[in-house]
Amino acid sequence: MNPIIFQKLEKMNKHCNACVKAYALLTLLSLVTFFIYFFNHFTLDVLFTDPNALFPAIKIEALALGIIHIVYCFFFKYVDKKLQIFGLDSNHLNEYIQRNQAFFQKY
Repeated sequence: MNPIIFQKLEKMNKHCNACVKAYALLTLLSLVTFFIYFFNHFTLDVLFTDPNALFPAIKIEALALGIIHIVYCFFFKYVDKKLQIFGLDSNHLNEYIQRNQAFFQKY
């Protein structure tokens, strides 16, 4: 492995970290939006009298979280496929970079 490839791995690691942060932020934003909608539109009377009132909101929330999770999984499958060439995976990329950073900074 040469320093140019190591720089590409560092860049890929930054993309992975950004993806994890975006996933967490989008999930949190989706859940907060759901609870704001829930508390603004539903009361206990509505929930007890109409059992189907909450179903559309839950269905949309599940769909949003599912789409976010699918995109997240596909991104990491793509990254893992690119890292497979070097015998690495996205779970251990950060550790590999930290261990070998001193060696590649010499160049």
